[in-house]
Amino acid sequence: MKKVNYTLRIFLTLLFFPLLTLAQNDSLNIIRSNEYFQKGMTFAYHDGCYIQQLYYDSALMFNPENDDVYYERATHKIVSGAYLDYFPLIDKAVELNPLKHLGYRGYVRLFFLKDFEGASNDLIKIKELSKTGEYAVMAIHVDILIGLSYAGLKKYPEAIRTYQDFIEKTIREKGEDWVDPYVFVYKAIAHYYSGQMIPAMQDLDKALKYYEQCAEAHFWKARILNQRMDQEQACQYLNSALNYAQIGYYKKDPFKDLPYQLYIEDINSEIGKSCK
Repeated sequence: MKKVNYTLRIFLTLLFFPLLTLAQNDSLNIIRSNEYFQKGMTFAYHDGCYIQQLYYDSALMFNPENDDVYYERATHKIVSGAYLDYFPLIDKAVELNPLKHLGYRGYVRLFFLKDFEGASNDLIKIKELSKTGEYAVMAIHVDILIGLSYAGLKKYPEAIRTYQDFIEKTIREKGEDWVDPYVFVYKAIAHYYSGQMIPAMQDLDKALKYYEQCAEAHFWKARILNQRMDQEQACQYLNSALNYAQIGYYKKDPFKDLPYQLYIEDINSEIGKSCK
């Protein structure tokens, strides 16, 4: 009798243990997936290496809906220039967690792919999803990114309005000195391409008020002065732009061209035309 009971207990254990395991499967697998993902992240300085990919594969084996794995793999692809491999990965991440990853897709479309229409669509949507509108991507406020997307589409009035709304909101909440000086530069450039030189100059003066060494602000002031046929003063600003750029006071990124990217060669070219 004891033998029968023991055999029955073993049978019932073998029968129900897999069911109990399956009942806990989702929560346990999510935990395991995140553990493997975090182990893969320890190889961030060797992004894309074989061991890292094994950890990511393991993370997806336990949880095929781990959006962070798709996102991290997508970031590696875009930085390495494998754009075709990037799209299915980032699209999957966005599908699984739009609030977390849609902004990054818009950022990549803006800065890497120059897909300004797609960028504006993604960035406007993420602003709506965030409800408060207070959303940043890679430490850049979404309103600035939307403004740059409009400017890329040559929708300068929309860009100017977006920048201005952001500036006014920041001034109300924190003060003018909290506005990123480059927002004034971007707004000035939108005015410049709209043929509005007076407000463009005013915005550049604001940028220089808070960031005197900004090479881009000096460069664009010189362009406006050249249009006014004031070559002597334009030359002064170009030389200032060159001096500040040579010691690093301008925006640059090793992985991508930024909007209105300023190169020292551009400054020298303008100097050759204006400073004779």
